Amino acid sequence: MQNRARFHFDNLYHTNEQMMIGPYIVHQVGDLSCEAGYYLPPHTQQVHEISYVVSGRGVFSANGERYEVKRGALFVNADTDMHEIESSMDDPIRYMYLGFRARKPITSPIIQTLENFYARPHNRIAEGMFEVQETFIRLLNEIIIADQFTGLLKECCIHQLVCQVYRLLNIRSERNYLVATGGKTDVQKLVYDIAQYIDSNVGKLSRLSSLSERFGYSYAYIARVFSQQMSASLQDYYTNRRLEKARDYLTHGVSVTETAQLMGYQSIHSFSRAFRKVMGLSPSEYVKNRPGAVTK
Repeated sequence: MQNRARFHFDNLYHTNEQMMIGPYIVHQVGDLSCEAGYYLPPHTQQVHEISYVVSGRGVFSANGERYEVKRGALFVNADTDMHEIESSMDDPIRYMYLGFRARKPITSPIIQTLENFYARPHNRIAEGMFEVQETFIRLLNEIIIADQFTGLLKECCIHQLVCQVYRLLNIRSERNYLVATGGKTDVQKLVYDIAQYIDSNVGKLSRLSSLSERFGYSYAYIARVFSQQMSASLQDYYTNRRLEKARDYLTHGVSVTETAQLMGYQSIHSFSRAFRKVMGLSPSEYVKNRPGAVTK
């Protein structure tokens, strides 16, 4: 086993320089891309830690219990946990992380609820949590930018990340399906809910036919009423939102390869073809010509 990294963007805040962010104290935040066989030996956590797997595979351990993780996995360690990481030999892992704890004394009931969970997480792992990466990217970008707005925006990002992860690991939103009475209001609400669902889940919505299971209607009916109300086909709406999201990732410095993976394309070629068709230029051309974008 090795303990080496391809790259490690690490921000470690020591005791005398801990980053105070609202009700939290941030100890460490970073992005680690491991070499094959990377191994982080068992160590006792000093703070709570949120980890998100960007790519690859590996094993995260907590108190001797092993969890296989892959792209899209979300993992939480509590302070005092015994933690260990092993990267796959053939598909090395890359993950982003945030180490934090609540500031004492805790006076907010909401922060106390969050602290209670992170100190004793009854759910510590979830798969397919792709939306978390966007929050991490915004946080890491703010650390790099470091202008007069950075402090406020970092606080917003950390608030969002801590609450977002709590919600993803604790709350399962149940949907009350609409009763198809045929009334215009019902149809409009259904179409609005579908559009909102696509907008919120475009990165992990692998097939539009799954909307039928989600909303309780046949796909043919969903596609028909959506087209009637929106003056655009369901497929076109999804494709445009998907590529708009891809454009956002590229603008914020995510590589073309990673963006294609995040948006669920099977290959760089298929992503580039779709992007050019809608945006009028290839992803690499967009990155090159977009002010402030970063080429990787």
